Amino acid sequence: PWWIGELQKLIELKGLKKDYYGRGLESSKRFQFMWWKQGLESVRRSPLLAGYNFFQLADTNQYENANSILDCFDEVQFATAEAFQKFNADTILVADFRDRCFAAGSKIVIPVYLSHYDDRLGGEATFVWELRSGSGKRVAMRGALDAISLDETGSRRIGIIDLRLPEFGRAEELVFACWLELADGRKVAANDWSLWLYPRSAGTFNPKKIAFNLDTLDLRRRYPELARRERPLPGKSLFIANRFNPTVFAHLKRGGDVLMLYRVPEVHSKFGPFEKFSFPATQDRFKGVIWDRGHNFGGFIRASRALRDFPNRGHIDFQFHRLVDDADKLDLDDFPVRIVPIIQGNDKAARDRFDVHKFGLSEFQPAYTLRKFAYLFELRVGKGRLLMTGFNFTGIETYCPEVCALFESLLGYMQSGAFKPRASIGVAALAAYLLRKGREPRIKERMMTQYWQLDEEPVESARYWARSEAWLRDNKPY
Repeated sequence: PWWIGELQKLIELKGLKKDYYGRGLESSKRFQFMWWKQGLESVRRSPLLAGYNFFQLADTNQYENANSILDCFDEVQFATAEAFQKFNADTILVADFRDRCFAAGSKIVIPVYLSHYDDRLGGEATFVWELRSGSGKRVAMRGALDAISLDETGSRRIGIIDLRLPEFGRAEELVFACWLELADGRKVAANDWSLWLYPRSAGTFNPKKIAFNLDTLDLRRRYPELARRERPLPGKSLFIANRFNPTVFAHLKRGGDVLMLYRVPEVHSKFGPFEKFSFPATQDRFKGVIWDRGHNFGGFIRASRALRDFPNRGHIDFQFHRLVDDADKLDLDDFPVRIVPIIQGNDKAARDRFDVHKFGLSEFQPAYTLRKFAYLFELRVGKGRLLMTGFNFTGIETYCPEVCALFESLLGYMQSGAFKPRASIGVAALAAYLLRKGREPRIKERMMTQYWQLDEEPVESARYWARSEAWLRDNKPY
């Protein structure tokens, strides 16, 4: 098809050939798979479930459309049958986690459901669960419940696990696993979920050399020892800000460090106010993309000491939920120097279907597809150093353990000898780029992505479509 060659051109244009076919593709498959698991497990908990079918699924293209035509390339993709059947075999176990990230020593309640539709399994079984380290080398807790009847089919809750999580000295990934043991010794319906545990104490950083000036976040609610100041402390101190301005540039010029927690009104509003020194960004959501709604296809993480206290497996998972949702996703497409992000986000290549039906745009749209997104990157700016992220850190004020843990890990990194950005740009060059972006028209996300970003209603309304189209047709700069 013609679009394969056009897609290859787009990948070359964006400088994403290596990452897109390597870690970008793998991480997008992982993100897709974890939402399959989340969604189907939610369905399988329902006692009303009698079965389901795929919408518009066909094995040929002789249908009203080919939205769900079966993949005829016969290639095994990221998901294996064994992994898929953990959450969608005839009989499965589902643990209902309302959260995946916890402070050490927290009490949690885990409802467990049996979704059983295999009439070949009968009699009684023993339900077994355990909480172990992500590496599988250590089991922290274990329990069992006898006399689980398999003679009744359907979905039902079989128990509630009430436990206190262990106390660990540092952040760690845990795995909650469970299965059924049959009378003949067989193990069936095995399933598992990753959880993340974080210490309650703050990380190792020196608050006396840190000052901050943030519009929407008061760090003192978690860290009362930090100084809130309009200007940074003198010398090679660390200044935390949420936007670029002459104060930030002057501190970098003097050789200071800046942690930029970029969060500005224009990303979250169609009508401003707009930044004078604007870094290209768009509002992000932590949810899967269906069809051409949205732009979040997950992301991947490069090895860095910046994440020493934030355990991960090299890709975006549920420990990033609060950090990504309503974040300012940074766009590096035309940044003056090449940056290799510490955490890179994946964008979709497809343009909005309404671009064709309403606006006559049938080709790829490079301005707002397959962007080089970054969640976290570092840069030497003149004599100073910059660590920049668009993650949503508002959870610091309410002590979301994973949000605090990442923030503390970044602070510790910036005050360590490991903070040595490789990419560099002059202070004047950075200011000129941001000033130019502030004067340029902003990229307007298209109709379906706007709806995905609003995250307000389950179904689009005629009023929404009309207002969204009118806004895109408006010739104002933004």
